Amino acid sequence: MTSPVIYQPITSQQQDPDQGLPIVILSKPEEAGALDESYELAREVGAELIIANDPDVDRFSAAISDSALAADYSQLSGDEAGPLLGEDITSRQTGAPDGSVFTNSIVSSRGLAAAARAHDIRAFNPLTGFKWISRVPGLPFGFEEALSYCVDPTVVRDKDGNFSTAPPELPPRGRLTHHRSDDPSVRESADHADRFICRRSPAIA
Repeated sequence: MTSPVIYQPITSQQQDPDQGLPIVILSKPEEAGALDESYELAREVGAELIIANDPDVDRFSAAISDSALAADYSQLSGDEAGPLLGEDITSRQTGAPDGSVFTNSIVSSRGLAAAARAHDIRAFNPLTGFKWISRVPGLPFGFEEALSYCVDPTVVRDKDGNFSTAPPELPPRGRLTHHRSDDPSVRESADHADRFICRRSPAIA
């Protein structure tokens, strides 16, 4: 039995577009404070998973419950979410088409390559940017660490936050973790990537 997926209304202050950005400094879900309203709502309804996009819906962000943190939620980095999305896609395929190549840019985690190898699928690391990622022949999935994912290139051959928000089958309640993979090489790659995750300092006016 898996946890039911319950879609809650978005937070009231983020319901309507406002170019003045009254509750955030920058309109990117990875920016400090961008998910604070979502954390508050998630705590109220007991949600295990938070999904967020930026205004033009080309970025996808997720946060999972984590009682060890003051906010009670931990936001996944692009290098954490990318391999998990890729592994989910590979695990749901009965067999990848011949010539399939899973792709992420040279600045992103090698966890996707580990997930691809576990399913006998090739992996490739092109230059930075979706102008390169989307051109890889045989692409079923590609990502970049800046919360950008191409999950269905037959429909949108670019980074797309809409398709990325379709959640994979969830594990039993209370089992959502940073590294869902049972493959040791995938977990090792994810752990290695964590050591290099950093945030830039807030802008000074």
